Amino acid sequence: MEFLVLAAFFTDIAAQPGDTNAMLAINITTLLTVLCWIFLAAFLVSLFSSNLRAKYEELFGEKIFFLAWLVPTVAMVFSLYFSEFLGWRPCPLCWYQRGFMYTLSLVTLIYYFKRVIILRYVSYVLIICGSMVSTYHVLVEKFPGLEGGPTCDPNNPCASPWFNSMGFLTTAGMALTASITTGVLLYMSTKIQSGSLAQSTKPETD
Repeated sequence: MEFLVLAAFFTDIAAQPGDTNAMLAINITTLLTVLCWIFLAAFLVSLFSSNLRAKYEELFGEKIFFLAWLVPTVAMVFSLYFSEFLGWRPCPLCWYQRGFMYTLSLVTLIYYFKRVIILRYVSYVLIICGSMVSTYHVLVEKFPGLEGGPTCDPNNPCASPWFNSMGFLTTAGMALTASITTGVLLYMSTKIQSGSLAQSTKPETD
C-alpha cells in the first residue's frame, strides 16, 4: 500500500486506482517535464548575462545534439507505453501531436550524426506545428467548448485527458514542453556547431 501511495506522488490516486504501473509512468513523465521546466527557466535567465550564457552552453557542450534527440524520443516512447501497454486510446489531437513528435525524433537522430542546417530547419518546422497542436489541445482540455470540427471524435473526446498530474498537467502539456525544450536545445546547438566549425577552419600556425 505504501508503494502504491509513493507511485501516486504526482497523480491523483483516485484517477488510476490500483494501477501502479500507470501511476509510476505518470510520475516519471511528470518528473521529466519538471526537469525540462528547470532547464528552460535556466536558459531564460542565461539570456540576460553573456558570461552565464557562455557557461550554460559550455556545461552542455556536444551533449546538446544528443539531448535534442533524446527529449522527443523519450516523449515518443512514453506515448507508446501509455497507448500500447496501458491501453489508453489516443484522441485525434494526440495522433497529430504524435505525428510531429515521432518525425522530430527521427530528424534529430539524423541531425545528431549528420549536422546539416536543413535538418535543423525541418526540426524547427515540426516543433512549431507540434507546439501549435499541443497548445490547442491544452486549451480544449481547459475549455471543452472549443472542441469541434474535424478534430472532434464524440466517442473519444480530446477534452478528456488520460490523467491530470499535479492537478493541471496532461500529456498535451508534456508534449508542448518537450517540443519547446527540443527547440531550445537545437538553438543552443547552433552556437556549439558554429564554434566547432570555427575551430576546424582555423589555419594552423607553426
